[in-house]
Amino acid sequence: MPDDASQAEAASRWNVLAYGLGQLINGLADLDFATFAVDDRVVMTITRDASDVWILASGPHDEVEPVELSPPQRDILSQAGFSPPLSEAAERAAQRTSWWLRLPASGDASTFDTAGHTMISALRDVYGANHPEAVEWQGLALSDGSRSVLDALPLTRSPSRPR
Repeated sequence: MPDDASQAEAASRWNVLAYGLGQLINGLADLDFATFAVDDRVVMTITRDASDVWILASGPHDEVEPVELSPPQRDILSQAGFSPPLSEAAERAAQRTSWWLRLPASGDASTFDTAGHTMISALRDVYGANHPEAVEWQGLALSDGSRSVLDALPLTRSPSRPR
């Protein structure tokens, strides 16, 4: 069982990562797109369009990498603020087959900081990342500013994933 000092260190590392993800969200440029993987499985995507930041979390209906979620895992996503996949055909056509969280791109820093903590909750408590370095990121389309933020975070950069 980890001692108090190692638990405090782990909590600090997760908090640093949450803050950094908040900075990433705050600085995303239009059309930036990055994925996050745990155990070689893409479980989260973050992207920005002209007006919104979208954080997508994989679930059983995800069209790219479906992930089975237990009822407690779905509860954690809901409690963290993610909405379940959309059910209507027209909604699915809008690419919302994943759990999703939408933030206004013009939001304030505290909103983005909270979103960083929300991402950590999902990565750790739903998808099983036991430490920040267990999370791999891949920038599929990133501005220089977003890439710099990700490079500075305690994450593993993933080589290109074949699709």
